[in-house]
Amino acid sequence: MKEGVFKIFWRGSLISLLGTGVFGILNYFVRRVLCIHLTAADYGTFYSSLSLMSMIYAFSDLGLTQSATTLIAKYAGNDKQYRCFNAFAEIRLGLTLLTTIVMCILVRPLSRNYLHAMDPFPLLLLTVMFFFQSLSGCFNGLYNGRKEFGTSQMIQLAGGGLLLIGVIVWGKTLTSATGVFLMVALILLAGNTAFCTYCGKIRFRIRPSGEELWELLKIGGWLAVATTLFSSLYYMDTVMLTAQKGVESAALYNVALPIMQIVQSLMIFPAVMLPIAMDMSRAKDYVKLKRFALGGLLITLLVVPCCYFFFAGTGRWLVCFLFAEKYAAAAPAVPILCTALLFFTLGNFLLQILISLDRIKTVVLIAVICFVSNVILNYFLIRCYDVVGASLATLCSYVLFATISFLWLLRILWR
Repeated sequence: MKEGVFKIFWRGSLISLLGTGVFGILNYFVRRVLCIHLTAADYGTFYSSLSLMSMIYAFSDLGLTQSATTLIAKYAGNDKQYRCFNAFAEIRLGLTLLTTIVMCILVRPLSRNYLHAMDPFPLLLLTVMFFFQSLSGCFNGLYNGRKEFGTSQMIQLAGGGLLLIGVIVWGKTLTSATGVFLMVALILLAGNTAFCTYCGKIRFRIRPSGEELWELLKIGGWLAVATTLFSSLYYMDTVMLTAQKGVESAALYNVALPIMQIVQSLMIFPAVMLPIAMDMSRAKDYVKLKRFALGGLLITLLVVPCCYFFFAGTGRWLVCFLFAEKYAAAAPAVPILCTALLFFTLGNFLLQILISLDRIKTVVLIAVICFVSNVILNYFLIRCYDVVGASLATLCSYVLFATISFLWLLRILWR
């Protein structure tokens, strides 16, 4: 490597931190506009639908984005990275198309039984939106694998800006709001394709061979379960809250979530870490991997109490100031969710090191343990504590995730 790994890490992290922070602000304003324009029931219905569809479409990824990022980083500067990307895009297209067809068939029963809504059209629009968004997500693997973190963040910010403009102008009803999200997903897919084609970042003419397909599926085969389950963790609280308590509780919960996204900007560290960890693992530089792991743990433990007490003291004011007094009941969830996300970020950060060390089966086992625990905790805590229960279930699951990941790395790197 021409540059030191720490320099690349911190430069990439700074770019991603700034971009994700601005995107979090854009996302807050999108939610605030929708919160003002829509009724509480429609607002809850929209984000309940979004969480459900996000969980379902996680299955169409099958761990391929993580696999593609790994292989593109591995073959940096080699024509094989283009063939790997083509293999990834073709498999992703087939899986996403299949998922979309199934979801179009299930739209009406899901609207009736999960959302308790008579009109299935908004959910149908979201299904089509996720088709385009899933295809556009292929390019994230390319950008992260090539360490082009600035490009990735600029495209994300463009999408956030378009969404904000769209909902301000047209997001007056549930149907028109979902239509805005659909149009932005289509624009981003077209923009990503045009940009990468004309700038030479991809070469669609290079067809993937059986070797690239097999290599991608071999890695993705094990990562498939892990990626799907970890993605589900992020959305499970809203889905189970809607199923047990209804869309009004989901609306309250999705008032607390935008505030959590202030902390969510820290989640850029895992995405930056993977290609760098791959370089260190290839060089068998385990000393630096240890430093990254210990550094991540130490920073998290120092920040956690500050984060919790800050948001515990300001949670109600933030909810009332950023949204409205009628959503004040969401305030107790704010410090819990913000603290939980710190542990989720640490767990994801450590997970990238495990992946770089080719401990894929270990990653799958951690994912299964955390997913099962999250479902059980959500079921019982939501029944007892409603919105706060969903937040507590998330916190406990993420602490478990970070703890198991660190202990496993401790066992591998310090033996």
